[in-house]
Amino acid sequence: MQALQSAQNPAGGAAQDPLARWRDDDLYANPSAVPLPAVGQAAVPATAHFAVVYDDISLGRTGIALQWVPAAAMPRPAQATEPAEPDADADADADAQPDDGDRRAPMDAAAIEAMLWEAMQRDNTTPGDLDAFIGAFPDSPHLEEAQARREALLLAPPPNAALSIDDATVAAGVDIVVHYAGLPGDRNDWIAVAAAGAPDESWLAWAYTDGAAGGSVTLPGRQPGDYELRAYLEDPRIVAARLPITVVATTVPDRQGQSSLFGRRDTPAPAGPSMTLDVATVPSNMPVVVHYDGLATDRRPWVTVVAVGTPDTSWGAWTYVDGGAGSATLPAQPPGAYEVRLYYENPRQVLARLPLTVSPPDPNAPGPSLEADKTRFAVGEPIAVRWAGMPGVRSDWITVVPAGTPDTTWADWAYTDRMPAGMLTLPGQRVPGDYEIRAYLEGPREVVARLAITVTP
Repeated sequence: MQALQSAQNPAGGAAQDPLARWRDDDLYANPSAVPLPAVGQAAVPATAHFAVVYDDISLGRTGIALQWVPAAAMPRPAQATEPAEPDADADADADAQPDDGDRRAPMDAAAIEAMLWEAMQRDNTTPGDLDAFIGAFPDSPHLEEAQARREALLLAPPPNAALSIDDATVAAGVDIVVHYAGLPGDRNDWIAVAAAGAPDESWLAWAYTDGAAGGSVTLPGRQPGDYELRAYLEDPRIVAARLPITVVATTVPDRQGQSSLFGRRDTPAPAGPSMTLDVATVPSNMPVVVHYDGLATDRRPWVTVVAVGTPDTSWGAWTYVDGGAGSATLPAQPPGAYEVRLYYENPRQVLARLPLTVSPPDPNAPGPSLEADKTRFAVGEPIAVRWAGMPGVRSDWITVVPAGTPDTTWADWAYTDRMPAGMLTLPGQRVPGDYEIRAYLEGPREVVARLAITVTP
């Protein structure tokens, strides 16, 4: 190899030296430059393609870099001794004998490849080093070995990667502070929490490390159960470290209790976000009503219903929900086995799951219906209407429209206020004619009951 310390710029100026950066003693040690010929033999430094091998002081490893250098700016070997003063006889032969400083020494490409491959055997060689070697020597006899070693290094987790938490016990619903160390420091590294035993392609919540090799991230609290914390690397995606944890239900003192050694009783503390269903089995002609509680207002919660076995990264019909407590309605599903899931967004994670069975509709069960005390109303007379057999969700509603109006159009309307049966009053109509009262369900929107009436002058 041609040591950089022994190379000089033909123009004699350091600022024009294209390889000057590698001589920075604060960053690099023992740099060596090797010209890469395009053919088996090449005059050095006639080629303009250099490989530079160096010890990276800041990272504590050996590196290799490829650099194109304009032919006019390429370094040449320095003189071993100062040239002798020319004499008259030497001047006479100047045209016939070029001096040693201009002579180009041949270098064999195989010898260059062998020297660089030897450098690749160091323990601190990285995939990037091997990428440079493979790119410089695509016909190398060591090509397959270099490719195999590169893949092995990419798939090998960092030897010192580790995860830890402050307390051995994690309380339900409490944010999990995860400490990590020994990561490569790539901006795409990330920390996740997954259900115990879940495949590496599945997780519940995650956060980037922001390119730090060590530090802490905070993940949202979980329901009681067994989980695994994981440190992931990208490109390719591998798990660099794992830490099993258990989330336990907590208790708080109930000062109104009577039965305990200290004159009070322990009752379970709120466990964070939760979800319930009115029934575990619903007919296929009825929507799915979901009740939730304990949701944060800044995490964009949403609910979905999916077939059993669907990955957490997929979903079916869904809707956003408000923070705190409330109810949501999902559309009717075909008969089968399902799971209702409650999610947070930013980052996305599953908060709760409930099994749901959808059965064929009961042909004998009464469906939604509408009725009124009369079918003829005067112009402007309020229209009182009763309904029954509705699901009883907040998005059910009733409207009155002129007869023949498409189901996608409506006029005066009112919610049923989550009542499966009840009565409401719609405004009187100002134009005589035939009208229709309709009961609607949402998600998807459909008319489930109709009642014809007439408005008279």
